[in-house]
Amino acid sequence: MPHDDFSLAVSQASTPPLHCIVIGHNDVNFAAFAEKQKQFADRSASHSEVVTNSINIGDRRHTYIELLNLVLERANDRRYDLNTFQAPHLGVAYLVNFLRKAGLNAEGVNFFNNGRDAIARLLARDPVCVAITTTYYVDDDPIREIVAFVRRLNRDAHIVVGGPHIASLSRSQPERVQALTFRSIGADIHIESPQGEKTLAHLVRTLADGGDLLAVPNLTFRAADGSLTRTPREAENNDLAENIIDWTGFSPTAFTPINYMRTARSCPFSCEFCNYPAMAGDHTYLAVEDIERELRAMKEAGVRDVVFIDDTFNVPFPRFKQICRMMIRNRFDFRWVSFFRCSSCDDEALDLMRESGCLGVYLGVESGAPEILKNMRKFARIDRYCESIGKLTERGILSLASMIVGFPGETAETVRQSIDFLNEAKPSFYNVQVYYHDTQAPIEKRRAEFDIAGAGYAWRHATMDWREAITHKEKMIHEVRHSLQLPLYGFSIWTVPYLQRSGLSLEQILDFTRFANAVSHAEIRGENVDLDGGIAALISRPGWRHPAEIHAQHVQMT
Repeated sequence: MPHDDFSLAVSQASTPPLHCIVIGHNDVNFAAFAEKQKQFADRSASHSEVVTNSINIGDRRHTYIELLNLVLERANDRRYDLNTFQAPHLGVAYLVNFLRKAGLNAEGVNFFNNGRDAIARLLARDPVCVAITTTYYVDDDPIREIVAFVRRLNRDAHIVVGGPHIASLSRSQPERVQALTFRSIGADIHIESPQGEKTLAHLVRTLADGGDLLAVPNLTFRAADGSLTRTPREAENNDLAENIIDWTGFSPTAFTPINYMRTARSCPFSCEFCNYPAMAGDHTYLAVEDIERELRAMKEAGVRDVVFIDDTFNVPFPRFKQICRMMIRNRFDFRWVSFFRCSSCDDEALDLMRESGCLGVYLGVESGAPEILKNMRKFARIDRYCESIGKLTERGILSLASMIVGFPGETAETVRQSIDFLNEAKPSFYNVQVYYHDTQAPIEKRRAEFDIAGAGYAWRHATMDWREAITHKEKMIHEVRHSLQLPLYGFSIWTVPYLQRSGLSLEQILDFTRFANAVSHAEIRGENVDLDGGIAALISRPGWRHPAEIHAQHVQMT
């Protein structure tokens, strides 16, 4: 019998009291999200970002992965529900592991969309609380949906929301806006800490013991009189090595062959557009022997592909080489992907990457113009990017160049330099987004220098505004010749190993991406698109009609 949660398999008679359920990602209906963004089309670039990163099917927008499911359905006359978020949610596993180490009985549900039955079973055990992670959210709607679902099934459990979305909200918005947002979300308690796992354990223990919430730091909650109450802030610095996930504590069915892993916290760099280092604190990382221990446990559990989520996996550089050598020495034979920084790279490292199983890397290039990189305070050289991408390609390692259009100082000429860079370097993939002005990022302190006005996707500065940036982004999409565009929603380089383990070959993934790009780019140009004809042509190629081999990987976590 398949399962879809992180619970331990135990008989009902021996089931201990349940302290906490941790719920993972909710992938909301994209068509509804896209429709909602239409109201902002004349006020910000948010709607353009939806349109240029999705496909129109009928009269509704859909993600690339939804189009892929439609292609497979047409090929094999059965329903498919491939979704990258079906891979194990590292945040859920980490929190469940942390709570269990603290002596609390915790269970987790990996993916809300196909985990509702598992949540219902766990809620029937009257847990003390339900914790909702917000790792991937930029919007409150998916949180509200989970809260409403839990409320319908159990009105007594305390609902706790924490993670990056809540921490960012508490830092970036005035208290009046926070109060309105928290009321709209509908949870009971919010954890406002960039880490938060220690606070969650303290909170769960306090709730279980009937203690006073005022004794727990880093909380915002609604008091009996309806007022918003905040407890004192207390910085957390949870030791990575002490909290390595004990994967043996989960059932063997808790794994797909692909798994995520963190070997470091925060980022050693301070790019002007990014607030992550300020939120996450000092850059800390695991020793190679600790990484080896966790990778060995994952290998024994059946994991074959690893996604390293560190913001910069190859920093410190000597440690990165040691990690590659360790994977080679152990003959783990993982395929792996990671974020990568070309400035910390040499031929030996590239050879070690290939031998240790590197499938692909995500490169935060951002711009092909030295002037813009200088404004971003990125210590990188365009020629080094070109050289490294070429050497990655020579070794059969995929690369994705992430680009931003519209950063302060951007002009038509600097955008042209970015287009020329992509056409010269020829990364396997690229993505491009209109600049988003984060008021919590370092660039905010340079408002006067660049004459910045507005925020988010609605901004202007001395050399460009968001409307011009949309035009330049579309120009880039039309003129980049050799690299495939990957969208910003649910179909990135991390999707490649997931789709391979679901039965698709790399050639099929590339063919599909070319097809999706052709459809999307024609739509952007305002051309009529024969979607049905394009799908028919794609599935007529060898390999698409084998339903026994292509399948959705439902993560099973009971």
